[in-house]
Amino acid sequence: MESAFAAATDALFADPNLSLAAIYRAGGTGDGVAVRAIPLAERPGFGGDALVAMTNAGRAFLVHRDDLAGQTLKTGDTLAIDGATWRVRSAHERPPLAWAVDCTRIG
Repeated sequence: MESAFAAATDALFADPNLSLAAIYRAGGTGDGVAVRAIPLAERPGFGGDALVAMTNAGRAFLVHRDDLAGQTLKTGDTLAIDGATWRVRSAHERPPLAWAVDCTRIG
């Protein structure tokens, strides 16, 4: 039986007013997997590699875990969202329903 929290999380990720369609690519290659992502705070470029920090703003997203079919998000994976490509800098599983990812725009 699905918990009330899982049902609410599913509803949030299904809501087109909150979440965006995205393509997840392990290692940034391949055909990818369709996922839903909720954008979080946009961050000005700062921290990490100085060149990247000066040229690319960072962005955080929540990615619906159920969409990943058991795959694990990790550094170097990419998300294609609304014509932009984002490289995962760090990923943290938010058990049991979502991944929180910190990304750098690369395209």
